[in-house]
Amino acid sequence: MHADLTGALEQLNRSYKAFEHRGQKMSKDQVRKVLKYGIEKGYKTTAELKDEEVDNVLGLQICYKSNEPCKFNCSGLCRESC
Repeated sequence: MHADLTGALEQLNRSYKAFEHRGQKMSKDQVRKVLKYGIEKGYKTTAELKDEEVDNVLGLQICYKSNEPCKFNCSGLCRESC
């Protein structure tokens, strides 16, 4: 699904329920942050957002092996301990 950022933000109370990131449902606050970020960057739709950008906006550290949130708070530097 490639949602219009402005439209999704205007309809946030309903639209946030459709948003997922890396297979996980997103909260209304998370969706708001990501939509505002995309609009500030000049993006028109969610298709323009990269997973890494969403990770950064949400403050997620993702394990390079499992593609899941890092359990070691290693900032991606632990390549051997994961």
